[in-house]
Amino acid sequence: MKFACLAPAALALVAGCTVPPPDVPEAPPPPVFAPGECDAQAAQFAVGQPYNNPLGEQARSRARAERVRPLHPGQVVTMEFDARRLSIDVDASGKVVAVRCG
Repeated sequence: MKFACLAPAALALVAGCTVPPPDVPEAPPPPVFAPGECDAQAAQFAVGQPYNNPLGEQARSRARAERVRPLHPGQVVTMEFDARRLSIDVDASGKVVAVRCG
């Protein structure tokens, strides 16, 4: 009989010693872009396609960039970073090989 009274108390003590599950961090929010700031991921569809002005404009629009700059082999370019510009690297055959902001 004595042990029957102690059982609930023992269970309460054991329950108090359990370790709660660790806090799982929430997924980070999606990136927030300032107006006119480039999102090159949205323009990746252009890679592998022949470059032309309509393709450049469509890539610029999807990337929400203010400007687009096609870069051809051997072309002299400025090296400053511009977060509002979409740069499209074009190979010697005229195909888009990379799309990036800057």
